[in-house]
Amino acid sequence: MGIAVIHTYIWYMYVTLMRGTELCNRFNFIAASRINTTFITKNPTSVKNELVDRFMAAGDNTTPSLYFLPFNSGNGGHWVLVAMDLSRLMVYYLDSLSGD
Repeated sequence: MGIAVIHTYIWYMYVTLMRGTELCNRFNFIAASRINTTFITKNPTSVKNELVDRFMAAGDNTTPSLYFLPFNSGNGGHWVLVAMDLSRLMVYYLDSLSGD
């Protein structure tokens, strides 16, 4: 499954489920094209700075506290979902093939 399919699905969920509702104030997605294995390998500091800048802005109550990041490790096209709960300072790694 390619990144265009992932982005299209996220956009569809936003338009049909979230737009104009309270959910927009609670959840947000980080584009998989912005944080991926290639970027992390080539320039880890830039990726780290982008995430830190985005989450530092989340200190107020108007910014979503739960972020979802679809991530492809480049390992055979397998996608996982990283969910970051800023209100609890927790990161969840959701992998359908992990076995646990």
